Amino acid sequence: MKMKTNNENYETNEPLNGNESDVSLWTKRETALSFGLSFPETYLDAPFHDDNWQLVRYRGNNKAFLWTYEMEGFICLNVKMDPDKAYYIRRTYASVKPGYHQNKEHWSTVVLDGTVPVDEIKNMIAESYELISDSPTKRIYEAVKKIPKGKVATYKTIASAAGDPKMARAVGNALHKNPDPDNIPCYRVVNSKGRLAEAFVFGGSNMQEKLLKADGIEVKDDHVDLEKYGWDGEVKMVPGDGVEGPFFSKWALDSVPRDQTKQRACKKMERFLLAAVSTEQDTKKAWRSLVELEELLETAGGVAEDSFVQNLSAPNPATYVGSGKAKELKALIDAYEADGIICDDELTPVQLKNLSEMLDCKVIDRTMLILDIFASHALTREGKIQVELAQLKYRFSHLRGIGKAMSRLGGGIGTRGPGETKLETDKRSINRRIAKLNRDIKELEQSRSTSRKGRIGGVRRTAAIVGYTNAGKSTILNRLTDADVLAEDKLFATLDPTTRVCVLPGGEEVFLTDTVGFIHKLPHQLIDAFRSTLEEAKYADILIHVVDSTGEDVDLHMKTVYATLDELGISGKPVITVFNKCDLPGSDNALRDGRAEQSFRISAKTGEGIDRLYDAVDKVLREQRIYLERTFSYNDAAKAGLVRKYGQLISEEYREDGIYICAYVPKELGGKL
Repeated sequence: MKMKTNNENYETNEPLNGNESDVSLWTKRETALSFGLSFPETYLDAPFHDDNWQLVRYRGNNKAFLWTYEMEGFICLNVKMDPDKAYYIRRTYASVKPGYHQNKEHWSTVVLDGTVPVDEIKNMIAESYELISDSPTKRIYEAVKKIPKGKVATYKTIASAAGDPKMARAVGNALHKNPDPDNIPCYRVVNSKGRLAEAFVFGGSNMQEKLLKADGIEVKDDHVDLEKYGWDGEVKMVPGDGVEGPFFSKWALDSVPRDQTKQRACKKMERFLLAAVSTEQDTKKAWRSLVELEELLETAGGVAEDSFVQNLSAPNPATYVGSGKAKELKALIDAYEADGIICDDELTPVQLKNLSEMLDCKVIDRTMLILDIFASHALTREGKIQVELAQLKYRFSHLRGIGKAMSRLGGGIGTRGPGETKLETDKRSINRRIAKLNRDIKELEQSRSTSRKGRIGGVRRTAAIVGYTNAGKSTILNRLTDADVLAEDKLFATLDPTTRVCVLPGGEEVFLTDTVGFIHKLPHQLIDAFRSTLEEAKYADILIHVVDSTGEDVDLHMKTVYATLDELGISGKPVITVFNKCDLPGSDNALRDGRAEQSFRISAKTGEGIDRLYDAVDKVLREQRIYLERTFSYNDAAKAGLVRKYGQLISEEYREDGIYICAYVPKELGGKL
């Protein structure tokens, strides 16, 4: 079998010699590729300029349904599956895992280690082919075929019949690219007011009118009477009626199977392609960053259709990925019918403008995506002000020559926050708004400072929980204090700091504060805007550093946290590092943190290791306290009360001459006694 790239035409599918049911053959890449290429209209592609990655695509929409690559000595396949089936398959076979660097709900990775039955592998590849080849464009054309002669349908009617009423724009695009005008009567589609399409769509002036009149339909002033000629879509389109793929009429939705309803719901989400530039020979770092970018997109409510890494010595100053790659992306955006593209780095105004013009779609960078998530998750007044300030600073720096690019954003992901009106104002107006927000934040800082002083009373110890986003900080706060704050398996689930009292085993009370999570390439606008919130850690006596021990980039996450703390001027504090999620598969037992006083494994979910965390906090605090042995007269009973409240009481005895106390107390309290 000859390997072909996307620059070559694959003309024949030659099966390998031998029994393809042989398990030993199904540990080889060639066997999987040969089986994938046996499906109609497929071709081999190597899009990443890396021989390790070989893809089989469906020619109808250029989407890949089979990814092959070698990892840790095994050939791996990425295939698309129905989420419900994927859940069952993954529980049945240990070598079928959530998709590597792809949407983990819809894609699965199959490790060809000989443990998965051959028939099961073939079925998974076949299902992936069926899911990928069933494109929205294909369903649109099949729906158009159902329009009876003598009738016309609106864009929305065809979109509903094709499975998604919000796909009307895609219907318009499909009319322009009709691959078979003799059998697909796109001329029978009009807009919601019955108006005909522009002349160029059907090959000349009055061409659509002539075709409709040949069907017996009256056309007056480029309009058709929808009450008289309109088709309401009432043809029940289901598999088995001679039409390929799932189809839904507006009256048949109740009969849609649950898995197909779930699939349709997913299609209503905004869909994007993800792109990154790798400036190193090893692209693994870029691919891992794209995995995180996809998780950010999922948090924002979108879906990643595909991901790409472009190898360059440096990002192209004009188009980020280079003009040639931008042209490829334009074709892929059209093929996927994606809403836009998200780049893994912050784009310059020139890059954003040029890409928007070349791709003619929504263009978002990593910074815009993170700001969008913060805008949707901020709940308090302070959080909303901080997010708006960060967004305005970003947009202020990108105003120059960006009007056309920003206008393509419309609504949805990348636009939540202060609103369109602020984008359209001039720099002076935005500067005034930024100044107003800075004044508001100053007032909130003063209020927070007063609250902090009153809370700690100058002697009560405080601990701040810091760490990478989604490491489990809120879950630890809940475990230690019964705080009941939101804790989800999602990036940036909580933004607003929460402080609760934690009672140590010795009886001492400590204030525990959950802070905003950090992330690789955290926008500097957010660091500046959230400085007052992040500086809760600056005034803490202890930092509890939470690390997700199951991640592939533990070292990078730890470096990111410490780099952000250094940027905030938070250093020289005792650190206790806990490697969380030790109850999950893939947790690394050998992790260490050289900058921490202590580091050990815990599970905030099950409680494993929590007692050790209590002891570690108590030990660090004890080093910050002094030993006190004193008898207080009964007239000074209030001072004994301070010891009980802020110190760790060892013993207490009521004697004739007063209250005898042995305790460890904060150094600040010792001077007051």
